[in-house]
Amino acid sequence: MKLASSFLPCSPARCIPVMQHFNPLHTSSSSSSSSSSSPPPSSPSSSPPSAAASPPSAVLEAPDVQELLRNLETNRAVQEAFVLSLSDHARRSISILGASAENKSQANVAALDAVLDTADADDDGNISRREFSVWITQQADAEAAEAVEAAAAGGSSGDGADGVDAATQQQPPPPPTNRQIMLLGAGVSIPMIGFGFMDNFIMIIAGDAIDASIGTYFGLSMMASAALGNLVSDVMGIGLGDVVDTVAKKAGLPPPELTKAQMAQTRTKLIALLFSSLGIAIGCILGMVPLLFMEDDWTREMRDAFEALDTDGDGTLHASDFMPMFEELGVPNPAAAAAAVVEHIGEDVQSITFKEYLVAMRHLRDNTPHLEKSKKGAAASANNAAGAIA
Repeated sequence: MKLASSFLPCSPARCIPVMQHFNPLHTSSSSSSSSSSSPPPSSPSSSPPSAAASPPSAVLEAPDVQELLRNLETNRAVQEAFVLSLSDHARRSISILGASAENKSQANVAALDAVLDTADADDDGNISRREFSVWITQQADAEAAEAVEAAAAGGSSGDGADGVDAATQQQPPPPPTNRQIMLLGAGVSIPMIGFGFMDNFIMIIAGDAIDASIGTYFGLSMMASAALGNLVSDVMGIGLGDVVDTVAKKAGLPPPELTKAQMAQTRTKLIALLFSSLGIAIGCILGMVPLLFMEDDWTREMRDAFEALDTDGDGTLHASDFMPMFEELGVPNPAAAAAAVVEHIGEDVQSITFKEYLVAMRHLRDNTPHLEKSKKGAAASANNAAGAIA
């Protein structure tokens, strides 16, 4: 009993169900032992026994402990299940304490610590259930491969522990499976999509705002405004980086379960680089969404001129909207000229939409150098262009 109590690093409330679970003969052994053995004497400090008998599941007899210890020594499946039932910290502590109890040599303890570091894939100081399962599976596969090699060589290469350890160290890690590659790609690309989207989105919004405000006041070029917008985006990216990582982790993707040796392979690094580049490219393209809703200065000027001509405010220009302007310009027969403009530009020959108006003004701008293109001459440019069409 003392051996079991010192071996199990958990409370009795947790150890008793665990040991009962591992002991397949618990029911029979407990029933037989209870009939043949006398009840243990109570200590002087113990409370008087209650009238109702304790449930069988709360009693752990000596034969049960012996059966549990025998299973832990001989049955590998029971050993693995027992270790997996412990917490991450207790699992690592048990391994180090076991090595220390067997051999007090600091070199052996350091060697075991190095093995545990290999099993600790995420370097968090604890060995999780998933990490232990991956590690023990790899150890079993390595042992099976060594056994096959030893059988093929007639057993000459596996006579000693040193030969087995050397063969294990020289064996290269297996390449990642297709599933591990896809999980690795998804794990590195999803955060990059978020970073690329955030970076481009903020840069465009901030650059446009800077160009329309301090850029106009100080006479900054468009590229200078874009560079300042990129500065704002990078500074905000420092604070939003953790947010992107947190959101990416909530995607619920399982880890690729790659060992440190597999992560160090050139193929794995190239795959991670490829998916990271793909993710950042997709994110930057998605971050260009604000451009769909932005107008350049010339387009805004043309919209102002269009709204000035649209006297009835219905969103389209008719011949009657052009007549006051043509009369002011002194165009002969302004009614006929206005009708000719609408028939020439409008697809339905009765009205002109802003899109049709913008296409016509852009054509005249590119082919009529003398038209004014400054912000102050926007209305005059529209009037002159309409007069040229007439």
